[in-house]
Amino acid sequence: MHTEFTRQAAVIRKIFGWSRISGQNTYKRFFIIKFTQEKNQQIFIIMYQWFFQNLRFDNYALDLDSSVVTHYGDQEGARFGYNTKKPGRKSHHSLMTSITVCRMIANVRL
Repeated sequence: MHTEFTRQAAVIRKIFGWSRISGQNTYKRFFIIKFTQEKNQQIFIIMYQWFFQNLRFDNYALDLDSSVVTHYGDQEGARFGYNTKKPGRKSHHSLMTSITVCRMIANVRL
């Protein structure tokens, strides 16, 4: 759905010299046919390894953060727990680790 925003962006069309940009259904069909969850895992493992091997820093600072995402209905893995915005609702409590220097997510856990 985020590609719908870029579809309306005249600047992006001008930068690439395009007269028009595909809608989100085109991208969705392409990625559903070409990529499975297993294939995505394989590709992103390789990309992350390459990225982190090519960083040239003496040390890293890991930032730890958490987020609560409220869910409605019966979402897999959603549980009743700490939720300041919607007390008593099911939610996911994700934990994220990021490397601030390169603005990269190192890991996310639900």
